[in-house]
Amino acid sequence: WAAGEEEEHGQQQRDLGAWQYWHPRAHQEVPKLDQPPVHTFTSVLCWCAADRVRRIFAHRDNRAKAEIWGQRAEEMSAVILQRAWSPDRKAFTSFWGGAVVGPSLLRLAEVGIIKANDPRFASTVECFEADAPKVALSLSVENAPQVGGLLQAGEDAWLDSVRSYCMSSNTMLWYAEALRAVGRIDDAKKLFNSITACANDCGLLSQSIDMRTRKLWGNIPHCSTLLSILRVGTRLSMSWRDL
Repeated sequence: WAAGEEEEHGQQQRDLGAWQYWHPRAHQEVPKLDQPPVHTFTSVLCWCAADRVRRIFAHRDNRAKAEIWGQRAEEMSAVILQRAWSPDRKAFTSFWGGAVVGPSLLRLAEVGIIKANDPRFASTVECFEADAPKVALSLSVENAPQVGGLLQAGEDAWLDSVRSYCMSSNTMLWYAEALRAVGRIDDAKKLFNSITACANDCGLLSQSIDMRTRKLWGNIPHCSTLLSILRVGTRLSMSWRDL
């Protein structure tokens, strides 16, 4: 918000914090060796800030500032979606110019930078399925499902097809939400039911789950996991109007 008000005081600060640092690099064909790679979802959060400021000004009927911030958000979106896209993987990657598709990219449709029915998002979800073992706490994989879905072998087979390694509960819930968003409702429900089946006697989940033994690891109860359960569970549930 403060960045949005600086222009009124004669400042020339036209970009949001981290975005101001990254934006000049958007036009570099080859990043400099002394520069860290740009994390895609962090840059997306910069876009979120601009887009939400636009919404605030629009809600307050300040059309001039809503237009300014709308233009900034569009510029940011164009750069991010171009630089984070991998033609080789046919997916958005965790870092600009990278190759790995990490779990944060499952949130792209949720925050609104891309529509859930965009083929690029569906392709990104599929590539995440192929890369999922890389984001686990242990990479000891045995007969893990290949590209096409962690749920391909059935509701519980994907939990039983790996040696012991842990996956973040939130990552799996983000995955379930992404499956729902791209229209794979049955897969989303199977995954959600498998996750909630791991809950303890009080119905609580921890920060991570052992994909082989279903043992809970990490902080418990885990607040963000509980919030994700409420969000995803509500969206997967039948509407009261349909009962």
